[in-house]
Amino acid sequence: LIWAAQNGHIHVVSLLLRHGVHPDVHDSSGNTATHYAAGYGWLNVMKFLIENGAHPDLKNDWNSSPAMIAMLKNHFGCLDYLMELEDVDKSMVDNEGRSVISQLCMNYNPDTL
Repeated sequence: LIWAAQNGHIHVVSLLLRHGVHPDVHDSSGNTATHYAAGYGWLNVMKFLIENGAHPDLKNDWNSSPAMIAMLKNHFGCLDYLMELEDVDKSMVDNEGRSVISQLCMNYNPDTL
């Protein structure tokens, strides 16, 4: 599932979910398929995962959420979608005490604020 999400293969993601793969399966660093979809800018895959039960706010081993990953990788379509979800904690911080909002301010990009 993670490989399919990372590579934007929504049909493979769909097939795996239909055959019982848990949408929040994670790698050895705690990154879920949603983290990978957000990190590679696959908005359609990320939406599909969330619509099919993936939790949009899970943290990896560095306490980074998919929203944080999307922001760090400049995938603002993914970030915008995630920030609109009620289930996403906008004040969540990573292991270094950074939130998505503080990172946006530090890396000031008027298109994202």
